Amino acid sequence: MLRKTLYTLVAALSVTTAANAQTQFLRSPYVPPKTALLTPPKSGPVLPHKLHSFAPPVVVPNHYPQHRHYHVQYRLPGWQEQTFYSLYEAVNFERYVESLGFQANIVRHGFHFDVRFRMTGWQTYRTVSSDPYAHQLEHWLESLGYQARVTHH
Repeated sequence: MLRKTLYTLVAALSVTTAANAQTQFLRSPYVPPKTALLTPPKSGPVLPHKLHSFAPPVVVPNHYPQHRHYHVQYRLPGWQEQTFYSLYEAVNFERYVESLGFQANIVRHGFHFDVRFRMTGWQTYRTVSSDPYAHQLEHWLESLGYQARVTHH
């Protein structure tokens, strides 16, 4: 009796785990609040922490092999600039973009501060198993002002 119950529990757990893995793969890792801005700002590229809010929906066709991996990568080699009127806010923003992997510095101009930042190395945005979806993400990142590429493995 105990053995049968144990086998039933293990079978149910494996089915639940497989279903959760499939659901996690199809679901975006972040669901923005309903009050969040749903269109990217027009004043330059969106920082990487906000990219997932605007990502196109996930499309996973069944006829592509699951063992292929496509890495969608991005970089921002040109200097971008954000203006602040408080040194405290400028320093916080500089530390924040540096924590995301950007090079950053603060330039003072009279009564305001410009934080200049760029990312010269490639960072992986997402790894997907669908080639069309990888290229869709690549074009979407390029529309936001980043240089993007897809590497095939």
